[in-house]
Order: sequence, then structure tokens, then C-alpha cells
Amino acid sequence: MTDLTKELSRTQGIPFLEYKQFVTRTFFPKWSCFYLRHLIGGFVHRTNDLMRPNLDEGITLFSTLLNNKHFLVTFVHALEQQKDFAVRDRCNLASLLTIALHGKLEYYTSIMKDLLVDLIDASASKNPKLMLRRTESVVEKMVTNWMSICMYSYLKETVGEPFFLLLCAIKQQINKGSADAITGKARYTLNEEWLLRENVETKPQVSSNTHWCFTVIGLSRSEWFPEGRSSRILQDLDDTSVMEDGRKKLNTVFHYQVSVGKTHQSQKCKIYSSSVCLLSNLIMRSAAMAVRVSCYTEFSRFFPKLEQNM
Repeated sequence: MTDLTKELSRTQGIPFLEYKQFVTRTFFPKWSCFYLRHLIGGFVHRTNDLMRPNLDEGITLFSTLLNNKHFLVTFVHALEQQKDFAVRDRCNLASLLTIALHGKLEYYTSIMKDLLVDLIDASASKNPKLMLRRTESVVEKMVTNWMSICMYSYLKETVGEPFFLLLCAIKQQINKGSADAITGKARYTLNEEWLLRENVETKPQVSSNTHWCFTVIGLSRSEWFPEGRSSRILQDLDDTSVMEDGRKKLNTVFHYQVSVGKTHQSQKCKIYSSSVCLLSNLIMRSAAMAVRVSCYTEFSRFFPKLEQNM
């Protein structure tokens, strides 16, 4: 961790997401940028030129209705009463409302308060202890989005770096023990639900040489030079994989019978970089490369105030 801290201070620093990317990932965590671009951009593109004026007028009128507090609260309640209005639909509606009212946070906050009061009244007669523990209503997702917007500057300027270093330290400790490559369960996890309960026998780690020009993906490919035999590329799945109960088991170092002290080196580099950089710097740059989400470009056509508040 000390080496990582020094490397961060020498290079680009903590890989913070830009505001648009941060908001998009928070509002639509399971939506890909391609789906959003197709959903919004495609709808406008397929609109007939004769219908385009009616579409623009309809959007303008609907935007005016969203500024009517009584209509908006009634609109949300009416949708939530629909039996086929799933939890994902409620979260998506809350995020779309957050984008539409992003430039009017005071109005958005007042709407959120009214909906929150209604949720408290409805939960008082049922099970109040479960309220706000799950994001199952529109207002709960609105609260999450509201807190994300308000805390972005604080996260970036104050607590972002300690949190990032804490995450790296936790991942480092988890990787010291056995971890399931498929389910993600680990021996040293902090979450009991993700605890790897099987007793997996481990041996001392096998050292492997790497080069500064390796990509992160390339690090997973290694070449083994056993004594008296030709070299071999080590892969998770190949023609030597063992079948068990109709499924192929992932290959391990034990599967290839690689023991400590044997010659084991990484595959020769095929892609070269113009500047020498450390492996940790490559990993940090990979973490900093966020998915380029284009949905806000489309949203800004209808809600230009969003762009002004970035």
C-alpha cells in the first residue's frame, strides 16, 4: 500500500470519474451506454418529420406538467399503484425525474420530501423497520440520487482518496486467500454471504516475471517451460481441462503441475508502448478509463439545464 500511495502521488492520482459518468453510473447502474443511446436517440431518429413538431410540443407540455407539484406527486403514486410497475421501472422513473429536475434541486427536494412523508405514513401500518432498507419505491431511489448529487464534491475533494486506498487495501487482503473465479466468493471476504466456506488447500505462490509493456489482460496469459518439453501457454480453459459432472473445471497451476522453483515466465510482449510505466500505473489507468456514456448528450436536448449545473 505504501508503494501504491507513492505511485499515485507521482502519476495521475486517484481515478475519479467525471460528474456525468458518476451520475450515470449511479442513476442507471445496470443500463449500458449503448442501450441508452438506442433507447433515446433511436426514438427521436425514427420520428416522422410531420410528427416532429407535435413531439416537441408534447415534450414541452409534459415538462410544464413536471413543474406542477400536485401533478407530479399524483403521477408517481398512480404509476406505483400499477401491479406491472416493477422495481426496476420505479428506479428508472426516479432517475429520469432526477435528470429532468436537476436544475431545480430545491423543487426536487420538496417533491422528494412529500413523497417521503407519504411513504412513512404507508409504512407505519405495515413494517416500519424495513422502510428505506431496500430501494423498492420511486422516492427511495430519489433519495439515493439526491445524496449522490450533493456528496459528489465532498467525495472528490475530501474522502475520495482515503476510500480508494481503503478499497485497495481490502482487495489486497482478500487476494491473499483463496477466491472463486466464477462466483467471486473469497476466503478472506468481509461479507459473510460471499464467504468461501470450502477448505481449499493452497501452496506457496509461484513467482512470475512480467514486463512493463504488458496490458492488464495480457498478464493473465503465461508461458511455462517444463524441463525436457516444449513451452506451453497457460489458460483457464484448454483441451486439457477436466470434465466433472458435465462441466469443465478451470485450470489452475496445480492442474499444470507447476511447482515452486520451476521455470515459469510470462509470454513475450507483442504490444509496445512509447513510454515506460510501471505495472501499477497500468492498472490505475485501466481503472480510470470509465465507460463513455452518451445518454447525457441526448438528455441535454430536452433538459439543457443539466449541462449548466455540471
